[in-house]
Amino acid sequence: MAMICPKGKSSADEVRWRADRALHGEVVAAAKIQARAQRTLVGCEGERCRPPSLDARTQALTQALAQARAAGPAALREAAARLAVQLEPGDVAELLAAELRGELGLDLVDLDELRGWIGESAAADVVAAADARVSQLARDYVRLRLAQLGPGYELPGDDAARSTASTVIRLLDAADDDPGAAAMSWRVFVLLGDLPSAEMALTGSLGGRAAPGRAAAVDDDLARETAGERGADKADAKRGSAGGKKVSGGTGSSGASKAGGAKVSGGAGSSGKAASGGGGANVSGRTGSSGAGASAADAKLSAGTGAPGKGGSAGEGTGPASAGSAADAKRPAGTGATAGPSGGQADLSGGSAGLTAQVGADAAKLSGATDRADGRKDMPSGAGANGPAQRLVPPPALWSARAAVDASTLPRLLQLARLRGAAGRRDQALAIAAWGLAEGQARGLPAIAELAAAEARHELAAGRPWAALALAAVVRSASTDDLVRAAGSAIVLEQAACGERCGDADDRAAVVQVFGETWLFEQERRATESAHARAPAGPRGAACPLLAESLAPDASGPLAATLRRARAEGLGAPELGDALRGAIEADLTLDCAGRVAVPLMYAADTRVAAEALADSLAHVPQEVAAGQLALQSELALVLGRRDHADQLAQAAAAASADPRAVWRRAARMAGWIDARHYELLALRQLLLHGVEGAEAEDVRLRLTVRAVRDANDAWAPRQAEAGREALIRGVESYLAEVPPARRWHAREALAQALAEYAWTDEQAAALVRAALWPELSVVLTHPAGFRRLERAFGGDVPGVTAPALAPAQLAAELAPLTPLGDPRLAVEKDMSKRAGNRGPGDKGMAKGAGASGHGAKDMASSPATTGGAALPVEAEAFCGVDAMGPARLAALRGLSGPARVRAAAALATTGDAATRKEALQQLVAGIEPGRRAAVLDAVIGGLAAAPGREAAAMVESDDDLLAIVFGLVREPARQPREIKGQDG
Repeated sequence: MAMICPKGKSSADEVRWRADRALHGEVVAAAKIQARAQRTLVGCEGERCRPPSLDARTQALTQALAQARAAGPAALREAAARLAVQLEPGDVAELLAAELRGELGLDLVDLDELRGWIGESAAADVVAAADARVSQLARDYVRLRLAQLGPGYELPGDDAARSTASTVIRLLDAADDDPGAAAMSWRVFVLLGDLPSAEMALTGSLGGRAAPGRAAAVDDDLARETAGERGADKADAKRGSAGGKKVSGGTGSSGASKAGGAKVSGGAGSSGKAASGGGGANVSGRTGSSGAGASAADAKLSAGTGAPGKGGSAGEGTGPASAGSAADAKRPAGTGATAGPSGGQADLSGGSAGLTAQVGADAAKLSGATDRADGRKDMPSGAGANGPAQRLVPPPALWSARAAVDASTLPRLLQLARLRGAAGRRDQALAIAAWGLAEGQARGLPAIAELAAAEARHELAAGRPWAALALAAVVRSASTDDLVRAAGSAIVLEQAACGERCGDADDRAAVVQVFGETWLFEQERRATESAHARAPAGPRGAACPLLAESLAPDASGPLAATLRRARAEGLGAPELGDALRGAIEADLTLDCAGRVAVPLMYAADTRVAAEALADSLAHVPQEVAAGQLALQSELALVLGRRDHADQLAQAAAAASADPRAVWRRAARMAGWIDARHYELLALRQLLLHGVEGAEAEDVRLRLTVRAVRDANDAWAPRQAEAGREALIRGVESYLAEVPPARRWHAREALAQALAEYAWTDEQAAALVRAALWPELSVVLTHPAGFRRLERAFGGDVPGVTAPALAPAQLAAELAPLTPLGDPRLAVEKDMSKRAGNRGPGDKGMAKGAGASGHGAKDMASSPATTGGAALPVEAEAFCGVDAMGPARLAALRGLSGPARVRAAAALATTGDAATRKEALQQLVAGIEPGRRAAVLDAVIGGLAAAPGREAAAMVESDDDLLAIVFGLVREPARQPREIKGQDG
């Protein structure tokens, strides 16, 4: 009241009143500033926002691993992958022993996973731990696995090749002497690349559990096949030279032989007389490739058996001769070489008629015992020890797979199915897997639903949604229902991109053979309907509508109309900038429309409209809402007003009840535009506001990547020794702050992250190498990260071929080869003209859409640049789905037509969020406009995915959906220029 109605009328009273009024204004202003500052750090009172110390983080990892170790080998393996940590040498030895016993699941431990387990430890320490903690058989297996890692993982012993050969001999001798070890020997053959011998060993281990008389029936089937199918083999052998699916050069590749001869190389699926001489080789490089196949006159193999090859030519193999000769000597009798892959793959079938002629007879056998012509009985119905326990899935036509299903044989049956699929017999693979899972459920085996879901996801990730649908439908549960939805999503994507059918779907034909067209039609209807059953939901408390709602065909309003026009005409549509500005101004909150419109303004380069909007908002009083301030900050960032953008971002965080969300939004926008200073500000603020766990690790990684990227154009690291030393020490400091168990993975992640960006010249590359690879031993233990980074520098590692069972190295081998050079100088563009001519499907977007990192061009037009896109069959069959994601994404760039669509749909339904986004961008960029609209409509409608054990939406955020629909990628040529060192 004193401020409004002063007491006195004198001049002294007026002076006092004015002074009190000024003081009041200062107090109010200071109080507002203090209140905003306190709200900026809400929840950070005391020590709440102080990051945990290195010791505390290390202790937390130790406790998590101890809990996983107590839960068993499979839980420890899962924890090591989830936490990205290395393990103690004793744990590594025991996990490999558990793998040999089949306790780690159906997926083999690939070489990259094994490197991650070892981390910065020495391979000799693992050998010493194995000698003290596991059996002799497991010790030999541990030595075999470690020997395949190659240089940098030297084992105790004088001659590595001779030691590996003797290890193989001991393992196979044990398989001959011990029935229990015989059930494990197939893994040894897979590691050596000899898939036919692996199949023979596996079927032999299953034969011991069969009913009496089964072996004689198998012999009769084999005799009938070999007598009547030689003519078919001739055609197969001729087709073998035509090429097909890639089989790794060092792990069991096979090709058509000339003049009926078979080349013999180390451990490589070629049978016949062992080739002597021929020079030793290193098992660690490529584990035993097979050079040739059986002659055209050789008989067709059945269940991994067949006529031996004729004559080995010494010295032609590329694998380890000593280990290969040992494997040849101990290989199960009758194992033959296969013909060429894909079209020329040797047919290891159980009969040329396939399942079509067998389904009727097999179904009839389910009702009771049936006499055979030779007097023996077929498998009776009913839940007996040997008869089928269910009527949904008929017994497989392949007699070697008709084993009694129990907890011991089911995993081997599923492995046999994978081997049949690797041999090109997808029909038999599906029949065996479906039979085993259906029998397992009928007999009440534990964890059958989880096993069925995992096998269905394996098929889905390999681009076989129909097989995945069939396997998931056989065992009904919550987890398999999620796979049904994901398979339905893949089918919906394929139909939208290709029409009714995406080429010849071999897996669909196999499902029809086993289950029939009527059954499959009903399951397809169920899957495609359930794919859209879960509409995307916004975050709790979100005030803005979802982007999918604005993109819906029946959506109304200025923003919806503008987005519809941008989709139809492209981002170069006339006056699109004014329409986006109008959509923002028509929104009462400004921010809801601004979150969508501002990124499109930047992508379309509508600078005039952005400037007009920013200037008008700057003159509007009382813009104190956090969302509106963040919108103005993004506009200033788009326009290159660095100081203004920083101040508005800080004001937005101060006005927000959740400042972390503001800084997350700022970091995401800065990363897309590639604004160095703004990104550094946002990332540092996130750390100050106490982000935790995986998010904190990701923020630290991004800060380190930003610092190392200064090697491109910062004066200090390029011209001054002190600056160079500071850059190197920055990497060392980052790794020193990582818990010791995570340092190997942190260095690998840093190399992969740096490979996503463009590099200006050889000087920048040399600085990065000095910071990341201080010693040769470090390079040898990071073959995937080193090669991926070298390809980003425009080079490669000469003379190195990625092993088949090393998915990360396969991904590095297929990564784009990016030439050195500053993209801002190399690309002279008129930005307005570029934006005006570009639409969602133009060449410009097709080059960048879906390309990781710096917008490397789509490799579909030049597959030779990546060395081809096919992946080894061993990797497809035996490596984990998550491990294969990067390799499949890299291979996607080399595919075209229906194969590209199927591969993209597979990644979009099984990959993580970033992989799903990039796969959809690749899919959208590679199809015609009419099909593109259909695919985008399906994605906008909301499809399901199965990225792990729990289902998820295919597109999880509005930012990802916006990038997919409009092809938004980072453009290195538009990176803002900043003077390094002026970071405030």
